[in-house]
Amino acid sequence: MAWLVASATACAVFLSVVSGIFVPLRDAAGVEYLFAWPGAVPVVVSWAAAFLVLGGLRQLAMRLCAGRTPDRMADARSAAWLAPLTGLAAIVAGVLPAVPGVGQYGAPAAYVFYDLRWWWCIGLAGWSLLRADALLGAPLASGLEAFARSESVSSRIGVELLLAVTVSAWAIATTPNLRFIGVLHGDEPKYVRYCEVWYQGGGADISQKTPFSEQPLDAPPRVLHAIAGAAHATIQEAQLFAGDLRQFASDPRGFRWIRATGDNGFVHGKHGGVYQIHEPGTSAVLMPGYFVDRYLIGLNPGYNDEFPDQLPMTSFMMLLSYVCCALALFRLLVRALDDRPLAWVWAAIGAMTMPTTAFAFQLYPELPAAAVVVAVTAYALFPGRQGSTTAAIAGAAAAALTWLHPRFLAVAVCLLVAALLQTRSNQRRWFATAFAVVLLGLAVYDYRITGSPLPTSLWDVATPDGALHASAMPLNLVAYGLDREWGLAPQAPWLLALLPGLALLVRRTPGHALALLAIGLALAIPASGHTIHAAGGTPGRLVLAVVPLAIWPVALLAREFWRVVPFRIGVVAAVVLSLDAGLAYNVSHKKHVGPMRDISISGWKPNLAFPVIRDTQWDTSWSNFWLFLAIAAVIVIATLVVWFLTRRAPGAPLRPAGDVRWWTPLAGAALLVLAMTGATAANGLWSDEHYTIATADAHQRAAVGLVAQDRCALCFTSRRPAVDWRELEPNGATGLRLDADHSRRAVTVHVALDAPPDVAGFGRIRIEFGDGTATGWEGIVSAAQFQHRYSQTGTYTIAAWLQLRDGSLRVERTMVTLAADQGA
Repeated sequence: MAWLVASATACAVFLSVVSGIFVPLRDAAGVEYLFAWPGAVPVVVSWAAAFLVLGGLRQLAMRLCAGRTPDRMADARSAAWLAPLTGLAAIVAGVLPAVPGVGQYGAPAAYVFYDLRWWWCIGLAGWSLLRADALLGAPLASGLEAFARSESVSSRIGVELLLAVTVSAWAIATTPNLRFIGVLHGDEPKYVRYCEVWYQGGGADISQKTPFSEQPLDAPPRVLHAIAGAAHATIQEAQLFAGDLRQFASDPRGFRWIRATGDNGFVHGKHGGVYQIHEPGTSAVLMPGYFVDRYLIGLNPGYNDEFPDQLPMTSFMMLLSYVCCALALFRLLVRALDDRPLAWVWAAIGAMTMPTTAFAFQLYPELPAAAVVVAVTAYALFPGRQGSTTAAIAGAAAAALTWLHPRFLAVAVCLLVAALLQTRSNQRRWFATAFAVVLLGLAVYDYRITGSPLPTSLWDVATPDGALHASAMPLNLVAYGLDREWGLAPQAPWLLALLPGLALLVRRTPGHALALLAIGLALAIPASGHTIHAAGGTPGRLVLAVVPLAIWPVALLAREFWRVVPFRIGVVAAVVLSLDAGLAYNVSHKKHVGPMRDISISGWKPNLAFPVIRDTQWDTSWSNFWLFLAIAAVIVIATLVVWFLTRRAPGAPLRPAGDVRWWTPLAGAALLVLAMTGATAANGLWSDEHYTIATADAHQRAAVGLVAQDRCALCFTSRRPAVDWRELEPNGATGLRLDADHSRRAVTVHVALDAPPDVAGFGRIRIEFGDGTATGWEGIVSAAQFQHRYSQTGTYTIAAWLQLRDGSLRVERTMVTLAADQGA
């Protein structure tokens, strides 16, 4: 019974804090955190409701345990399985920044205990459910595991279908500003532009494209004409290439292959016409959806009168690429971990965290490339006894990476080498042949435009100074990992375990570790030579295609050390932080803003615990540099610890698994807060206005919470131990305006406060209806309306009394007449 009372009390505390007002108020002096509790009534109601619900669950558990062993019946009666719910009371630590004198220094605690409240609320509730399930003999856990581990075709399809539904639902639900829109930004129009040219029957020459508004709505698509034109051009260029080879052989030094010119991302081809430097592979992925949008959905011109204003099916093709990436990752992990439930969980984590989750509705080559990289890696490293058709498809897919972007060329070569080393002779032949054919197609395409068959020729023409800078590579490579704004780990902390995971993978299967490292560096190095911010786009965009592969060593590491309780808590914390970052980014992201944004209360994100690497602060701040060294040292030490601990036989437990006590997650959270606080202190940036709710919204919430009570018993800020609505600044209320309308005997009174247009006005108001009845004193912010029903007809004077912050009163009156023929 004690656990029931404790759990109900913790739930009441949680609900009371959540229903209170906790906001950051910004002014010239900085951030002032305010907390206003909701009053005693919500606390009592919350406790009673929690006690009744949990008491009902306790009775249900006792009923289900009837007839079982006495120990289980005793456990059900004691409600000890509800113990994890007592952790909900820790939300009190979340309002630490509002404690006078603490302020911004408590921002990491507010982030962990308040901003993340729903994550650990779900976690504690799920933990209680698992304990209850164990009490009943684990029917739920056993059923789920049996379904996940079943080898039947229906179960396998069901597991993959569940993953597809989960990640697609996550992508759609968390991207209110991006999902299925027709707004294009950055390089997106360049990929859609090819689709429009093909729809009109052209090839890659965008100068042939007719504006959208100049075409009849019933104009038929000419895609087949575009395909025929591509075949004709291929034959023509083959003949021209033979002539160029003869001229080159006769004068190797004097012959010039590249005969095109270019600038600003466009190329003037050797036969004339205008071409883009971006390869058309991404456009081919988008084309089925664009065809539907163009033919059936888009009726009005959109971007620059080039495309339809609505592109839902074009966006759907990228969502489909996102789902394919998740499924490919799942199949890779099934082979790598030999554990289908574990593979499902980590595949979902890989898809639902940054940077992967941010691209489900961005029209870039990264997601199609990621799906191909993961799928071909799975084939190359775990070839099995698959046939020649599978080998040919894998080889063609690997080479198709170069059709997406030339920066994937080195990755494609790594995949080719891995396949040649790992597969059987027949598979190698088919893989290499398909790879060569697809790569030859790209050579023909580039030769058609520039005169050179090199896969980088388009970029060489348009960027004569070079798109890569070797001097920038070393520091940018580090920045891709740890930079506060553009790095991967600050957006997805699970990546901090990558190097320790690779150390374990080297112990277990060195060849696989070498392959992953080669594939990763094959993209990371050229990306580092270009830029870390991708023209201000989503962090990690240029290396996204290889990031999902990092899940493999991290998942392996988590399974290896899962029996160590502190490590288990650390893994869960890293995953939760990563999922929350993905959620925050998706919810707030708009295409024209690349870095992390959020609308949290604390104003703190894990990014603030990381160093700035690509900025002037890297050159001027020693504390920032020491923070970098500290994080790097922790990663190196963790890697060495894993290396030495895993000299034992695979699968041998480090120590017997123990039950996780209900308080251990709270202790872990406290240690996490201490680490975050120390890391944040290095640079002294405790909160960022880009991570908080808007100042106007925060002020509005504070006003609503404070004016609800004339004198608040438990309202305080980081600057003042007690506060009420009279002290909240600014308050623009100077008077009020009153109006009333009625229908029969029902009257609606409208009250609006007089205040400057850019300043909220608030106060306390009382309405007298003229029939001897009146409201109590209530809070009002900007405007409010009140309902009243009169018992009889007549003329009534309605008075509205407004109490201002200085204690003075303002009153306005109006009259309503309820005629006899309007009676009820």
